[in-house]
Amino acid sequence: MAGASSSSKGIEFFKVFLPSSSSNHMSIPPAFVNKLKAGLPGKAILKDFSGRSWHVGLEIIERHLHFTSGWEKFASDHFLEHGDFLIFKYDGNSLFNVKIFGLNGCKKEVVNNEGIKRGQVKDKEEEEQKKKEDNKDAQTDNSLAEKEKSGPSDEQNGSKKRKRATTKLEENEIQDTAECVQPKNPRFVVNITKYYRYFLHVPGSFLNEHRIKLMHDLILHHQNDKWPVKVVIRNDGRHAITTGWIDFVRKNEIEAKDKCVFDAVLGTSNTCEQMHVQVIRAKPRVK
Repeated sequence: MAGASSSSKGIEFFKVFLPSSSSNHMSIPPAFVNKLKAGLPGKAILKDFSGRSWHVGLEIIERHLHFTSGWEKFASDHFLEHGDFLIFKYDGNSLFNVKIFGLNGCKKEVVNNEGIKRGQVKDKEEEEQKKKEDNKDAQTDNSLAEKEKSGPSDEQNGSKKRKRATTKLEENEIQDTAECVQPKNPRFVVNITKYYRYFLHVPGSFLNEHRIKLMHDLILHHQNDKWPVKVVIRNDGRHAITTGWIDFVRKNEIEAKDKCVFDAVLGTSNTCEQMHVQVIRAKPRVK
């Protein structure tokens, strides 16, 4: 397909990011396509305010043109959230300049010289708070591990301890998962925030400590179900669970302040293609 004519330069359209329909691909308004003097090729380039570029595919899905391959990375690298407002300005030669605005009406600036950061979505204070919570979880896990080594009486009373922990959860008192499930694999705990309901970062310290090679295609096991998800590596080296995570969160009714406990199942050379997930509810669900 021939590239769009340079006379089409300057044409704009806007889209609202909706995770349920925009995480894997983003549709392009037919009215915009009709205004182009010539068709678009099978690929395009998206450039953000910082001048960085992302290569994306262009495909027809259900009779509409979409940004496809590469769009998922663009969305995750810019921490797109429900309701974010995007303006696409066509600059000719299949190049689109993209401006992104958050729910507060301000432009989201999520890239700096040190790599990608959350901008309005996740500020430094929230990051520091998360580190403190992760350290607290790690200390709690270590403390519980020491208790498990204290003697036979702990083993004899293990069943009672697990029952008591479950009762406390139902009473809205969150206990560390180690009291409920004996860890058999390398484990990390994530406190779910509003941000983490859309995609989730795997702690780099966890991967480095256990020398884990996290595979791109990952299976999450929860209860009796399997959930295929994708793992992407961001420009700053962080690993993020993206495609499929939203469905996992929605179907399992995971909310902010819940905890997710991940047990990594390791294969040869410490590769990880599967994780078992336990959800610790911050409050009882009303059925």
